[in-house]
Amino acid sequence: MREEWKRRQEEWVKEKKIMEERLNELETKEEQMEMMIARMKQLERKDDERERRERRNNIIMKGEGIPTEGSPKEIIKQTLRQELQIEADIEDAYWIKREQSRRMLVAKLRSWQQKKEILIKKSKMKGKKLYIDNDLTKKERDVQKEITGIARTKREQGWEVKIGYKKLIANGKTFIWEQEEGMKEINFRNKQRPTQTKAGETRNG
Repeated sequence: MREEWKRRQEEWVKEKKIMEERLNELETKEEQMEMMIARMKQLERKDDERERRERRNNIIMKGEGIPTEGSPKEIIKQTLRQELQIEADIEDAYWIKREQSRRMLVAKLRSWQQKKEILIKKSKMKGKKLYIDNDLTKKERDVQKEITGIARTKREQGWEVKIGYKKLIANGKTFIWEQEEGMKEINFRNKQRPTQTKAGETRNG
């Protein structure tokens, strides 16, 4: 799994480098420049989609509570069995970090439904030094980091906040992340299209 992903990443890096070199060679032809930029964006989208597909059935397990004895696959299977009472069917697993304070494992499950079950039940581990999360792409991690920052600001303002995947619920209002526009409020009552303020907050227009 890692070798195939590494090979695809290397191909993407090579093609991106070629595109960047061609962009540098262009002089003043605006149309050519726009075409090259559009192509690079298309490549980035395809690479992101491919990475999401690769990670679709993946979970990340992290925290000091992860044991280190045994193979990564057996460690994850045993932990899921003990903590969530789930008999996981794991295709592959490997360490990302093994330091005590930053232990992190990745597991590829054979079933997306089982991954969903794990993510639903992971709240049972609340209060333990052990966490399970979705295996996000870099772009998705950047989005979640941005949402976490917005949530922190809202909490400081006294709002009750819950964070989801590309989603934020604050004082009963639901906000979703849109690729080009950031956080936008969803008005379920009248489906009115929301508008965005400069501060990243939203209001109905």
